[in-house]
Formats: sequence, C-alpha cells, structure tokens
Amino acid sequence: SPSPRLFRLLDTGPHPSLYLGMRTTFAKSLLCAVLAFASAPLALADGSVRKAQDLVDDAEYTEAAKVLRQALARGGLSKSELVELYRLQGTVNIALGRRERAEAAFRNLITAEPAFALPNGTSPKVREVFDAVHDEMLKGGGLDEVFRPQHIPVGTVAPSKDVTLHLEIGASERAAQIAKVQAFYRRLGTTHFSSVFANQAAGGGYDATIPGFVLDAELDDYAIEYYIEATDAQENRLTGVGKPSFPLVFEVLGTRADDAVADGQPAGNTLWITLGVAAGAVVVIGALVGVGAYFLLTQKGTGSATITVTY
Repeated sequence: SPSPRLFRLLDTGPHPSLYLGMRTTFAKSLLCAVLAFASAPLALADGSVRKAQDLVDDAEYTEAAKVLRQALARGGLSKSELVELYRLQGTVNIALGRRERAEAAFRNLITAEPAFALPNGTSPKVREVFDAVHDEMLKGGGLDEVFRPQHIPVGTVAPSKDVTLHLEIGASERAAQIAKVQAFYRRLGTTHFSSVFANQAAGGGYDATIPGFVLDAELDDYAIEYYIEATDAQENRLTGVGKPSFPLVFEVLGTRADDAVADGQPAGNTLWITLGVAAGAVVVIGALVGVGAYFLLTQKGTGSATITVTY
C-alpha cells in the first residue's frame, strides 16, 4: 500500500492542483489498463481469425497455418471461433496438399457444429473435401439424430498436460441404456487405440481425461486421434462422436523455442490473459505507477522519469 509520506505529499505539497491532476490522470490510466486487459482475449481471438483469413486471401498458406496453430492453442475460444478456425485450417491444408489433415479439421468442425454450411464463394476443391467428410460422417453414424451428442474438439494442447474430453448427450429415453462412456485415443500413424473411462460431469454430460504423461514433449508437433463412445450393458454402441474409421484430431505442440507454448498460451510478447490474471496485473501496474509517482514527488527542482511496464 502507498506510504503515509506519499499521501502527505499529495495533500500538502506546494502545488496541490498538480498533485490532484496527477491522481486523476493515474485513476484514468488505471481504468484504461483494466479495460484493456479485460478485453484482450476476445480481441486476440477475433484478430487471429481475421489475420488467418487475410493470409488465405493472399495465398500465404504456410504463414496462415502458423497463425491458426497458435490461435487453436489458446483457451477461452467460443464455439463459433473454433468453427471458423477449423474451416480455415481445412482450407489451408487443402492448399498445402495435406488432404488427411484437412479432413481431420473438417471432422472437428462438423462435430462442433453439425449444421454448418460453407459460405458462398468457397473454392470447389474445398467444398468437395468438406462434402466428402460430411457424407462419410452421416453414413457412418457420426451424426446421431437420436441422442444428438455434443462435443467441442479441444483444439491444440501443450505437452504433458491432462486433456479433458467432454461429451454432452441430449435427453432421450434411450439415454438410460448407457452403461459406460469411453474415450479412445492413439497417436496419428499408429494402429492401436488406448482408452479411458469417462465419469459423469458435475454440470451434466461426461468427462474423459487423457493423462498428460502419455503426451510426451517432443521438438515437433504431433497429432492425437480420438473418438468417444457410449455403450449399453452388452457393449453395443449407442452414441458418441468420431469413430475408428473417422476419428477426431488434436495436435500436441512441439517444444521448439520459436513456437514454444506454455499451458496453452503462446510465447513471446503476445498478450493472453484471463480476468483473474488481469486483476493481478493491475495490482502490479498500480504498484509500479505508485513507485513512479513517489519518485517524482520526492524530487526537487525540475526533471523527468520514465516508467516502463513490460510483459
């Protein structure tokens, strides 16, 4: 907290109006800082979609892929943002000749939003792949109209961190037949699926957690395929998302220094902060400004001081 001496200087100094102005300016600056920090996540999320779209429009597909990778590594994205990111990711992978990865992106998109329709003007090549994925999921039981399961794909994750997969199952008389829910996962390129049982979540639905110790930290990114399945007492599949023949996919980030991401947050000077962290940041800013004000007010004569806040 500010020292009594600072308050005495503010109240009894030789130029009260100057100090009052400084206090008012400080209050305004602090308020602006709070608002800026609080709105940063949404601004960054929206900016990533726009930036990736601009890069696609300019045929800068490799750079667009990097932007999308970083955007999907952030937490707090809404379903609509994820859908747009997956749409762009599918488009970029088609342009780069990575059809399998494009199909995986579109499976994630359709799982998150089964009724999604591509915008007018979409490239015929992109539409062909999207329609093929949609038909595959529809014919293969990946779009269940009875239970109407809901699942938001997890995007991109940091290595060695637990990954929780959440499945919502709509109200249905047949829901009472569900005996167990499991998530099956494997590294892309391998044949065997491992599995974990899901537990009923406190807010409804089911949560299955892939343990972080199986998601090794490696230099390069790698992909994990998965699907979630609800079965009855006789092991018959009732519903779920994804299947062994068309699994969903998330990427595990590599540890190369130029693309390092910790706890789902991009490295470098990119600002990604939740409201809880923002409160702490404001305290730090307030403390720094307070120290700067104390320094200025205790100097004699004229002079200047520069206070730099970095993150």
